[in-house]
Formats: sequence, structure tokens, C-alpha cells
Amino acid sequence: MNPNDRPEIILPSGRPASAIFDADTLDGLWPHLLVPRPTDSTASLQASMLELASAGVIPVPDEGPEVFGELAEALWQARLAQQSQWPAEGWPLDRIARRLREQGIAAEWALPVNSEADAVDALAPHRASGLRGAVVIYESQAVELALQPGDASVVAEAFVTPKRKGFFGKPQFDVREYQAGCEFISTQLVNAAQAEGIDASWDGDWERTVVLHDVQFMARLPRS
Repeated sequence: MNPNDRPEIILPSGRPASAIFDADTLDGLWPHLLVPRPTDSTASLQASMLELASAGVIPVPDEGPEVFGELAEALWQARLAQQSQWPAEGWPLDRIARRLREQGIAAEWALPVNSEADAVDALAPHRASGLRGAVVIYESQAVELALQPGDASVVAEAFVTPKRKGFFGKPQFDVREYQAGCEFISTQLVNAAQAEGIDASWDGDWERTVVLHDVQFMARLPRS
């Protein structure tokens, strides 16, 4: 059984959501709960539904748009109920992240980026914390891995401090230091994955991603 499958959704009134919304609508909304962002809430979920309805992506029920508030609450509670059944030690990606953290490496399993600049900015807090680097799965792939287990392509990013060359020189990155850092991070990722029983592939090239095989993205909703 897929732990991210959509359960039956019951509205706060006690009515099943399927009495008002068709299965396609509910199935289309459910992934919003699977890859949450830290600022997500029932209010933001309701706002997303209203935007989708305004754009004609999902139908407005006969009861009116106000029922989207009930649906947002019902979806949120259904996901919380699922989470209550999860293993206390977490899922494989959670355990891999803990192992990497012990090596001074951050793990971002659903990094929301639209450009390379976004990726740099998103990792800035980790850079500032003095860590050696980070491993990254982008949000678009995390959505796919939440719906169904699969192969995850993981990027390794070393944090290197620019060094000044000469008295008047501008600070520059040491490419060899960066390369060695990426190699170290990829190696640690492979080791951590294998320690958790996850098959990992990497050809040793610092520019190539590490592939984690048959993993699923699992994430808890942010605390309100």
C-alpha cells in the first residue's frame, strides 16, 4: 500500500467530500498535501483552491466557493491522520538526512526553485550555518516521488568560501576545493543511503548526480 494514497475525505460536517466533489478534483488537490512548504496552511490551501476554481481548473460546487474552506480543513486533517501512523524513526530519506547531518551536510529533499539563482538563495541558510555542503532533490521531482516511489537524482553542492589571491585580488572560488567537496558529499550520500538499505548509483564524477533507487518522498505538514 502506498502511504501517500488519498484516503476518504470527510468534511467537518460529517459528509463525505465525494458527495460534493468528483474524484478527479480530490485526486488533483491531494498532491498539494504531499509536498508542503513551510508556510502552507489550511488558509493557503483554500486560497489555492479558489485560484484554481477562478481559472476553471476545478469546478465550483453548487454549495458555492465557501465549501472550499471545509474541504481544505478536511484534506489537512486527513493528512494529519495519515502522519499519525508513520514510523517514529521516519522514512529512508529522513534517516539518510540524519546521517548526512552528522557529517556536516544538509539535505533538501524538495527544494522549490525556478532558476539556478533560486537554488543558490535557497541554500543560503545552510551556507551561513557553517556546513560543508548540501544534497538536493528539486521540488518538481519530489512531487513525482511522493505519488509513486522511483529513482531520485540528487545534486551534491559543496560550500566553498572564496579566497583572495594577492593583496588587491578579488575573492575567488578554488575550483579544486569545490570539486573535492562535491566528491566528498556524493560519497557520503552513497554511504548513508546504503547504510539505510537504499541502493545508490554514482559513477564517481563530481559533476554527476547520485541516483537513489526506489525511494519515496514523505513529508509532514508544517505545524500551524
